[in-house]
Amino acid sequence: MPFVNHQHFLIPELPVLVILFHFLTLYLQMYLVDVVLSKEKGGEGEGGREEGEGEREAEGEGEIEGRRLLLRCIRVAATILSSSVRRLAEGGEEVEGGEKEEEEEISLVPEVLLVPGDRTSTAIIVGVLYIAPFILLHLIDVNKLKFNVAGVSRLHLQTNLMRKFLNYKEDHRSKISVGDVTMTMVRDVTEVVDFGFMKVLQVIRILGKLALALVFILTENRMATVPLFVYPVVMAIFLCCRGEMTIETAEKMAQKQNNIVATTSEAVQNYRLIADFNLRPFMVDTYEQKVNEFNEREITTTVVMTHNTYLPPWLTTVLVGGYMMTAPFQVVTFGGPLSLGAFLATINIFKEIGVELAEIYREFMEIQKSVGPLRKISSFMNLETDLHVRMAINRMRRKQGTEKRLAARDAHIGANSQVVKTDQGEEVYAVDMVNIEITNLTYYFDESAVLKDVNVMFPQGKLYAFIGPPHQGKSTLLKLMGQVLLPNENSQGDIFVPPHLRVLHVSTDTFFLSHTFLKNIVFMSDMTKIGGLERITKVCRELKFPDYMLDLINEDKEPSDMEGRSEAFRSWMGLLSYTDYARMNLARALIMNPECLVLHKPTMAFDDREGPEIIRLLRRHVDEKGLELPVESRKSRRRRTVFFTAASIDAVDLADAIYEVSTLKGAAPISKEQAKQSINAWSPLN
Repeated sequence: MPFVNHQHFLIPELPVLVILFHFLTLYLQMYLVDVVLSKEKGGEGEGGREEGEGEREAEGEGEIEGRRLLLRCIRVAATILSSSVRRLAEGGEEVEGGEKEEEEEISLVPEVLLVPGDRTSTAIIVGVLYIAPFILLHLIDVNKLKFNVAGVSRLHLQTNLMRKFLNYKEDHRSKISVGDVTMTMVRDVTEVVDFGFMKVLQVIRILGKLALALVFILTENRMATVPLFVYPVVMAIFLCCRGEMTIETAEKMAQKQNNIVATTSEAVQNYRLIADFNLRPFMVDTYEQKVNEFNEREITTTVVMTHNTYLPPWLTTVLVGGYMMTAPFQVVTFGGPLSLGAFLATINIFKEIGVELAEIYREFMEIQKSVGPLRKISSFMNLETDLHVRMAINRMRRKQGTEKRLAARDAHIGANSQVVKTDQGEEVYAVDMVNIEITNLTYYFDESAVLKDVNVMFPQGKLYAFIGPPHQGKSTLLKLMGQVLLPNENSQGDIFVPPHLRVLHVSTDTFFLSHTFLKNIVFMSDMTKIGGLERITKVCRELKFPDYMLDLINEDKEPSDMEGRSEAFRSWMGLLSYTDYARMNLARALIMNPECLVLHKPTMAFDDREGPEIIRLLRRHVDEKGLELPVESRKSRRRRTVFFTAASIDAVDLADAIYEVSTLKGAAPISKEQAKQSINAWSPLN
């Protein structure tokens, strides 16, 4: 009768119940062979028992029966199923009496049929006892799925990896491959949880079953302890010797798979480039090469794993075959110490040990394979973030902001008022009089100074234009002010932005999320705080949104499933032009309405007619303290400040102040006439 094998279970069973179940099935098999199906045992009445006992003493089996440990479990089951067994047991005790009663109390297997005189009914009861516990195990396994241990573990790992990735230092983030980070979050996390953490729980379960096997072997045949000592030693040595090779080959295969994902992502993101320059054959050949490299590495890895998995079957085959050779010296029929049932059970135990140790071996192989993904996850989790730098900057700005706010308030009307008057008689809050300052700023990139000794002060509530030759630091200065770039270890100086100001940096690139058109404009903003759908539509009209884009604003029904959401996203994305992308970028900024807005080349995507209109909208944003907002609340709103890079004469005409940015001079204020001359001199037409 075969043993029940639970290696297909992905969730570890409750150890105590599993051990009891295997104990029960093991001894039920012995009882079936040695009592129910034996002509010499299971006799009826007292005479049958006395005759059987005499024969067992003649054959030297009394000592074996005295070592068996499970009588109480069998007695309880027999008592519940048949009252006649209880009467028979009581009769046996009265006949034998004294010391024999104590000996029977520690007996392992009942010496009589559970249903006296009826082997068929006894066999049926044994079968029921064998099946019933398995139903309980099934129900337990199904209910354990609701605990979702693996799912919760993956959730924590993947969420924290995403959190770390979004806070990496810019130099670390720029060096990470799309394929590496994607497959680490999807594949490597799954392998670490399912083939690492969960397998440890599986190993604990299997060790419980092996402890059961050890108890049986020690009670029935101590020579059978050999595999329990031989298997682990040989397997441990083999795993140690092959460990580095296994990890290395698995990691190389994973890297080849990452390359396939990276190539696929590159093709999807850069399709327009591939199509325009007829690079389709090149991309197909590149992809084919990556797949071939993965297939070759997969074969190598599979060969290594196949050799590894053959160790347990070899050990089991050799030990079971060797034990079979000793049959004539073991079975009681030929004068040996073991009954036929015990000998067959021992063979089954050998096989069960082989199966369980092979399972442990496979689990350890999976755990060993998860070492590589665990190293990669650990590497990503330990990359430096910029959180401590941002925290230090924020604390410094809060401290300086408090000092400068109090100084501005005292300088105008005293320390007991929050409202001050400007030189023009305008009533503003004291915090609106605190300037944005850059002090002794020197910024290095790859040990080359991009900006040197920049010292400039920007009062709030103005439109500032930055001009300068290409590659002289305009974009770097804007990124530093917008906190896209943070000071590195070689940088010097300080950029102070009052801590109460919301700073928004808008690059020339436009990116989208897989959501509706409206959500890609407002993102997670509260509609009531940004003015509602009416204000959003007005701002979009000011930016000359075409009718089909205005219609998309009102279509805010988002499919619940990811597939439908992606399909809807692609459908409206295909309608937008390059200029529409730029309109959306500006709409996001003006609708969000930050106190400090940093724009890089806001008119680059527009023609000579629309470019000046964009600058006029920025002018209105500054003057009106936000576009399309109620006039009556303008006095109570914060000042709006805009920094942008200008490349046209029309742009500098509307600016309040103009600064020429260069690597040598820093940021120097210039007049509008000087700015126009400089722009004409740098123009590619001259």
